[in-house]
Amino acid sequence: MPDGSLLPPSSTQDEDKEPSENNGSPAPPRYVCSQCSYRTNWPSGLQMHVRRAHSAYRPYKCPHCEYTGAAKSDVDIHMVRHTGELPFMCGECGFRTGHKSTLVVHMRIHTGAKQYKCSQCDYSTRHKRCLKSHTRHAHTGEKPHKCPDCDYRSVQKPNLLRHMRCKHTGEKPFKCQLCNYTASTKQNLDFHAAKHTGITPYVCEECGYKTAVRAHLDIHTVRRHTGERPFTCPHCDYRGALKADVDRHMVRHTDVKSYHSGVRMVLEGLAEPDLPLFSVADYVVFSLMICVSAGIGIYYAFSGGGQKTTKEFLLADRQMHVIPVAMSLMASFMSAITVLGTPAEVYTHGTMFWMFWITYIFMIVISAHLYMPVFFNLGVTSAYEYLERRFSVVVRRLGCATFILQMTIYMGICLYAPALALEEVTGVNLWGAVLTLGIVCTFYTTVGGMKAVMWTDTFQVCVMCMGFLAVIIQGSINAGGFGEVWSRNLEGERLTFFVFNPDPRIRHSTWSVLIGGGFMWTAVFGVNQAQVQRYLSCKNLRKAQTALYLNVPGLFVIVSLASLCGLVMFALNKDCDPVTAEYLKTSDQLMPYTVMMLLSWLPGLPGLFVSAVFAGALSTMSSGLNSLAAVTLEDFIKPFKKDLSESQYTNISKVLVAFYGALMILLAWASSFMGAVLQAALGMFGMVGGPLLGVFSLGIFFPWANTAGAVVGIICGFLMTFWVGIGAQIYKPIVPRPPVTIAGCPLANHTISNVSNVTSTAASMVTDLFETTSVEDLVASAGERPAVAEFYNISYLWYGVIAVIVVVTVGLIVSFVTGPQNPAELDPRLITPFFDTACCCFPGGCRHTLWCGVRHDDRDVWTQKEKEENEKEMQRRESLRIARKESLKMARKESLKNKKEDGDVEKVELKEKEANAETPTIDNKDSAA
Repeated sequence: MPDGSLLPPSSTQDEDKEPSENNGSPAPPRYVCSQCSYRTNWPSGLQMHVRRAHSAYRPYKCPHCEYTGAAKSDVDIHMVRHTGELPFMCGECGFRTGHKSTLVVHMRIHTGAKQYKCSQCDYSTRHKRCLKSHTRHAHTGEKPHKCPDCDYRSVQKPNLLRHMRCKHTGEKPFKCQLCNYTASTKQNLDFHAAKHTGITPYVCEECGYKTAVRAHLDIHTVRRHTGERPFTCPHCDYRGALKADVDRHMVRHTDVKSYHSGVRMVLEGLAEPDLPLFSVADYVVFSLMICVSAGIGIYYAFSGGGQKTTKEFLLADRQMHVIPVAMSLMASFMSAITVLGTPAEVYTHGTMFWMFWITYIFMIVISAHLYMPVFFNLGVTSAYEYLERRFSVVVRRLGCATFILQMTIYMGICLYAPALALEEVTGVNLWGAVLTLGIVCTFYTTVGGMKAVMWTDTFQVCVMCMGFLAVIIQGSINAGGFGEVWSRNLEGERLTFFVFNPDPRIRHSTWSVLIGGGFMWTAVFGVNQAQVQRYLSCKNLRKAQTALYLNVPGLFVIVSLASLCGLVMFALNKDCDPVTAEYLKTSDQLMPYTVMMLLSWLPGLPGLFVSAVFAGALSTMSSGLNSLAAVTLEDFIKPFKKDLSESQYTNISKVLVAFYGALMILLAWASSFMGAVLQAALGMFGMVGGPLLGVFSLGIFFPWANTAGAVVGIICGFLMTFWVGIGAQIYKPIVPRPPVTIAGCPLANHTISNVSNVTSTAASMVTDLFETTSVEDLVASAGERPAVAEFYNISYLWYGVIAVIVVVTVGLIVSFVTGPQNPAELDPRLITPFFDTACCCFPGGCRHTLWCGVRHDDRDVWTQKEKEENEKEMQRRESLRIARKESLKMARKESLKNKKEDGDVEKVELKEKEANAETPTIDNKDSAA
């Protein structure tokens, strides 16, 4: 023990006094530490304090690890980590611990005793250390624990140790037992472990708030329920429940006082990179992509039949080859949002999104064998025609109107969002890009029809893949090879492929991706008009199924390339996150930012990437325009204008494409005023697909469903998904993020003098910022949320599952209450023989029983009956056409006859006028005589 550590009391007389003789208060501590303010009445206590706090002497070692302790009791306490023994148990709640002192403190929770009270305010606590911390925080401002490597000081030693691990040593001693995650603090590990276990043992008795970390419950209780505000602002009357509240408030009074304003100072000290703009070569490459897309449309405007019939314009004469159909199916919903969003998703949250390729396998099998045969057997052009045949025209109109609203908004966003993201980074003019793409897309879709759409989709998929490959190859080279890319992502906790926690609030887990993602993508590939219209353009069902199966490797390639781009982006920006450093406004700009930093020295490659982005936008928009024209024509025009000719219907279709193209550009302009509503509009696309899939599934798989059940079911489905979706926009889900840093960002020269130790400060402050953001601030903000917000935390991938369950359940209940449909009276082509496909090995008699009364044996009879009705309808239309033609001919003859008669009369009148002109005029007087 160093000399001078023990300071004897200044007056022995004071020592001998009884408490009553010292004004009724206990005698002051007799032994004082010379290096800090520690005081005690026992010399052994002071010796142990000096050994623990000020000396490196640790004679006691743990036999299982490298831990050393100043006292044997320290090692005994530490050994609980290895043995797992918890001999002390609470008789009230079953709480177990390895230390008797911990149990004694825990029992105060049940007794309500708070024996430690502050002498300067009303604060009381169950823990002596909490009272010390409170006194130092709220009253004395003392920070006895100093960091040896920087100027940081703390009130408590655990805070200093945490600071040392986070800022200097980089040590992360707390490791998750279920994955490779490591943390610098026990709180962060507990918060992370809740993602695996779903256990939140700490529950607020007042409002039901739950958390995995006890400190977060304490923060919540103080902020929400106790009403205590012990921390005051020195400049005004503001009082805060926590010191962090006062620190945040101090921003109003001074520039660099609070923790977060210190981070702001560091961010302002970072040197913003000078991004190069588009070169001439980039504009040439981009223009070539636009010209090729327009050229394909012009070619198909004049080749073949010249798009003179609706069958050719909307369905390519049902003669398309498998390859372009497969490529178009892939491209239709792999939009620019996918090109920009998927790499940003992997960069931000990890590789769990990559696992969607497994979902695609199940989704395509279900779509190809359960939904596709129904539309093919009926020979429809609009998928919503099925709803009228199965239920009624009301259900058809409802589904069709929903699809039109969904696709028009989505196309406007697909046009505006990528242009906005690229404008900020590449310098591409926003409205120039919007108008160019909108006009070109509308042009080639109008003149070229479905053939032009599918062949341009094929070309645009190739451009997208080339853009991805350019980023992956050059980025891997810059990072030092793909092995280095993989190791950096492993170190950055981005490689997460399987999360088996069934908690539906986890944004991307194995279950939400496989089940929720399966429902979401089945709503797209199974019943969405844009996709149905594509595989109906094949010659037969077998070719359509082949085209759909080719999407399995195709989608795997696209998702893999996009995910690898995300890994490359993180490897290149591992030490300097552009969003945190405020180089970028949103994560959607990460991909173009990386491209301009990475590929700008290669002329034309940035242009190739921008072409890939807008190729994704064009493929989605052209598919949407063609499908919107088909739905509007088939569902809203033909039922009321049945006697128009085929050429007139085709011209109407082209006008509709032009109309929706103009509307798309208008909605892109309107999107610029929406701001945060953009994300809500994108979420609406997913919220609408679930109820539509539910009503189609209700009709295809349940023969008892009737019209009333379908109408009530789909309305309830919409109400449920919009309630959850809008609630999630109001109460944003708490989504923990893997760590990021700006420690490696370059610094601006003119700000270095203003920031002391700026390099280490940047690293330490931002580490602090994200430690707080990922745990304490999130939980503190959660304390402001109502209990129902936990339901809104459900992952967006479960929206489709919820919608289908609600629609089917409500639809069946209403159907049986109002009188179910008789299965024997249904057209068997409207019902999928599910058990014939799923249980093909069953005997025929068993499968016949599982038809539930539907007469699938009569399919040919219904088909022949429909053919006869169609022939009669064609004959009726032909007779009407002939009658109209004859009536027009007769009217023309009558008109000519009338004109001829009128011409004879005119000739007689003309002759009379000429005769009168030859007769001499008679004077009035003569005439009077």
